[in-house]
Amino acid sequence: MAEQPNILYIFSDQHRGDAMGCVGHPVVKTPNLNRLASESVTYTQCYTNCPLCMPSRASMMSGLYPREHGLWANDQDADCEGPSHVRQVRDAGYHTALIGKSHLYLHGGVPASHSRDRVHVLNAWGFDDPHELHGPIASGRHSSPYTDYLEEQGLLETHRKFINDYRIPWQRGTLKPWE
Repeated sequence: MAEQPNILYIFSDQHRGDAMGCVGHPVVKTPNLNRLASESVTYTQCYTNCPLCMPSRASMMSGLYPREHGLWANDQDADCEGPSHVRQVRDAGYHTALIGKSHLYLHGGVPASHSRDRVHVLNAWGFDDPHELHGPIASGRHSSPYTDYLEEQGLLETHRKFINDYRIPWQRGTLKPWE
């Protein structure tokens, strides 16, 4: 039996497609992404079906439009029991992993939580080995393997102070431009 090829999806958050050297950007230097792109399938005419994080990610995971999966905003969990291409890849014999921010479920709530408390959600999507890292704003309150690392290094409180000094005025609408 032939060896299966590796499949790697890289989804960057708020990253314009033309902001890479391999597509001709005159200033941006992205040698590692350029090399990866030269050995990969790349898309030059992709458009999101929803400009918000969670509905867009739910569509990428499920293959469904927001009107079909029902997630229209960043205010509820995506349906991990619905269709999932990750589950299909796993069932075809691949080991599946997630490293980074999936934003397939809400990070909010009181008390603050740790991403390991929601591993079952990512397992339901089909990830064998999930390592969820919250985005920067959520990391001001919630924990993940990254904040565990910062705590081991004695840097967690400094990180959270930096994030929260920005997050709180931003949430109150009092952050001034260019601050």
